[in-house]
Amino acid sequence: MTFVPPRVLDAAIGTALGSDGAPTDALCWTAPDRVRALHEAHLHAGAEVTKTNTFMIAARDDGARLAQAATALARGAWGDRDAGSARIWGSMGPGARSLSGAIDAFRDTGVEALLIESFTDLAAHLRAIDTARTAGFEVVASFCFLPGAPPPDEVARALSASGAVAIAANCGVSPAACAEAALAMSEVATVPVFAILPGAWRPDDVGTEDFDVPAWAARAFAGGVAGVGGCCGTTDETVRAIREAAPR
Repeated sequence: MTFVPPRVLDAAIGTALGSDGAPTDALCWTAPDRVRALHEAHLHAGAEVTKTNTFMIAARDDGARLAQAATALARGAWGDRDAGSARIWGSMGPGARSLSGAIDAFRDTGVEALLIESFTDLAAHLRAIDTARTAGFEVVASFCFLPGAPPPDEVARALSASGAVAIAANCGVSPAACAEAALAMSEVATVPVFAILPGAWRPDDVGTEDFDVPAWAARAFAGGVAGVGGCCGTTDETVRAIREAAPR
């Protein structure tokens, strides 16, 4: 199946469900209505894809149970839409236990792709992508550009060559820095590039032009980025603003 890049991705899951930084994946069992309602809010705001509440799956020893529960909640948020049109990506961040186990946990869930996100170590990112592709998954590979990271063009070339169907810059120090990284990636990438922008969620994030997410979404689209979404600190209002900025 040909991968069609969504223009509008969804927004934050973890920081929306828990503001104290604690893992939120257990809410798939303890508060499933909250998780499903968050997915629904993103879809109603204009998101074209839903990522699962599984970012910390590589740090858990019950990954298969989590992947099944989280995917069911994401699929349930699509409601009466044609089941064949539901676009669900299995979210997976870096973890200390077993990347291969986390990847295998999504087997039989029916996710469209694995969103292997927030990696800051390029070599580890490439290993995770290779493991996922060997297991038969399509991969959207998203890199987090923290200070000291390799330059975006280097990351873009490496991720493009990895076999991922799309690549992205996500989170980082500001939406401005993230958008600029995604734009630089798009200049050399051979696959679609997404900008998954952080919002203001730390005390020193507010009140600066750097954190005008809608403005940076518009700049990313104008510069040729295929799609834009939200990372930490973003909400359904962010998705709505991105939808307004997206090319018609």
